[in-house]
Amino acid sequence: MGRKTVATKKKNLFERKRCKTLCKLKPKSFGISEQKSKNKRSLKEKRKKLNQTSLYDVDRELEESSEITEDSSCAFDDALKDDFTETSCDERMNDVKYSSAQESFALPKGCKVFPIDPITSSLSTVLLAIPDGVEHIKLYGKARIAALHGTCKVNGYIVKPRRELLNIYAPVTHAALVLHLLSDAAERIPGSEILALYKINISTLEETLQEFKVVLVLQHLPDNLQPSSYPGYKDLYKSRQSDATSAEELCEGCWACETSRHFKEYDCYMEASKRVMDFGQISGSYSRNQSQYPVVMTTGGKNVGKSTFNRYLINCLLNRYPHVYFLECDIGQTEFTPSGIVAVNRIDSSSPLMGPPFTHQWKPKHMCYFGGTTPSGDPDRYMDCIQFAIASLYDDLGGALDGPLVINTMGWVRALGLQLLMDTIRMAAPTHIIQFFSQLESRNCAPLTSGYLTNAEGWLSGKTSNQTFELLSLNVNTEITSGKKYVASDFRNLAMLSQLMNITRNCLTRDGQEKHSLLQDLRNVRPYCIRLDSLLLCNSTDSPIKRKYAFAVLNAAVIGLCAVSDDVFVNLKQTSDNSLLPAPPTFPCLGLGLVRGVDPESGMICIVTDLALGLLERVNCVVFGNYSFLEPLMLQYSKMSAGYRPPYVTRNFPYETIGAGMYRVHRKFNKLSQDGKE
Repeated sequence: MGRKTVATKKKNLFERKRCKTLCKLKPKSFGISEQKSKNKRSLKEKRKKLNQTSLYDVDRELEESSEITEDSSCAFDDALKDDFTETSCDERMNDVKYSSAQESFALPKGCKVFPIDPITSSLSTVLLAIPDGVEHIKLYGKARIAALHGTCKVNGYIVKPRRELLNIYAPVTHAALVLHLLSDAAERIPGSEILALYKINISTLEETLQEFKVVLVLQHLPDNLQPSSYPGYKDLYKSRQSDATSAEELCEGCWACETSRHFKEYDCYMEASKRVMDFGQISGSYSRNQSQYPVVMTTGGKNVGKSTFNRYLINCLLNRYPHVYFLECDIGQTEFTPSGIVAVNRIDSSSPLMGPPFTHQWKPKHMCYFGGTTPSGDPDRYMDCIQFAIASLYDDLGGALDGPLVINTMGWVRALGLQLLMDTIRMAAPTHIIQFFSQLESRNCAPLTSGYLTNAEGWLSGKTSNQTFELLSLNVNTEITSGKKYVASDFRNLAMLSQLMNITRNCLTRDGQEKHSLLQDLRNVRPYCIRLDSLLLCNSTDSPIKRKYAFAVLNAAVIGLCAVSDDVFVNLKQTSDNSLLPAPPTFPCLGLGLVRGVDPESGMICIVTDLALGLLERVNCVVFGNYSFLEPLMLQYSKMSAGYRPPYVTRNFPYETIGAGMYRVHRKFNKLSQDGKE
């Protein structure tokens, strides 16, 4: 034991001295002088040598490294006074490498950044001048953008000189945005209007507009419009070394970067979008689709790029049409709502899609609350929701479309999933089917030709011989090997957190209160109290639930607020089994709500929702599914409240219980061992 103790102490001493030595070898960001160029040349050799240094050679290496002289103003950070570990030291070295890499220019040669007010040199609003010869600029972060001179394309949308600013979002959860410069005839806003709109204090404004090919105005996008962090997800718009090899700040919160993780406008993307926009005459199987507008359905397995292409296609269509409709059939990875919702959204040309789903959680035109992330438990109701959404859209438009329709489908293309896809195709009657193929054969299905659909049976429909459409096949390798990996559950959490933030913001505005953090806002918002016996409570989960447990399952649950007809309400109230909660009918969902508290004695539930009082009075049905209070919020609330343990969370789980399962632990939080001890 004595030898082991001595060896352990020596090892700890070696790690401490090694880390201190590495910190002494840091570049000028830590105050190291560069007076001796030979020390600078041998810096990498010393670091490599230290990785193989034995315990007894540490003092010798410390003496050699002491030749590097320090500036008189050199002072280590407070963080360097803490106990060093090999891991923390490696992280510091990565940060240093990235900070030195940031000194390289991520902007192409010839580009210039002009602060709006050169006296204060504030980066809240700047002009980005791009000369001829530059093809593209990659961006990370968030900002508001407008073109003053020339045109460029972002994610398929052409940004022309305009008076309104567009919001762009490039978080590290997704690939960087790319500004593609176009060679069209230069358009510009008169200099007098620019001065009036943006209060630009640049004497050489006219010369700048004439000298450069494209001139953009970039403006800081504050957190009250789009948060930079959510509970459990910090610094979403701050690029790191794993995201970009170099970065240069353009305006506050927006960086030009050099990275391989960026949006790629493949040739097949451009060809497919061109074929869709060149569509002239529809020959669909349903007479209601006989119009001049295309109906495009994207299909394919998981992680093949359907969502990315949908955003690109919608933006391309917005260059020609004033608005585009979008039908969401992928309840696991939704675009405009939290998951578990079949919805129809209308996207106007003034609001193109410039970011991932959690940056545009918009209120749908029509929606039906399914309540789960997969239709495997209730495929009949899933198809009813899709049919309801399609029928609601066409009824609202008088039976014919007045703009293009893009339909997103789920990535389940085998067995039951393929049958549901056949039914969706026959219900929507698309004019174009864009099928993605993956390099992994398990993610692909057979080509969806007209002949294949003629002989294929769906879950509800049989064989048909009257389906006509144009099939476009895309084969793109969309795998991203570098950067931090975010999974489907992260995107679902971010969408729900964004939706909750929108709800609380609207509620605080309604109540005249100030905005704070999301958790504080959820506690400060004034809830609506409703008697549960006056509502029709429905269960959309895969498991039957007894009515006596209604208050327990509703507490801290995200629910759909629906309006059913009076005859359906009375019928379900009278005929439903009193011991079990009934399955929900297919009716419109008016909005979402969070059950903040329950009172079984009085039979009341407290709901946080931003629905107007007039709409809330129409709600007579509450549907709860698999969405509960998000675990990042639970765990953060337990940290904020000293001595408070959140409900339904335990560290002493009875694993010996038959049929029990552990509540999923988020990968960003501390994992729990099976014995319940940390």
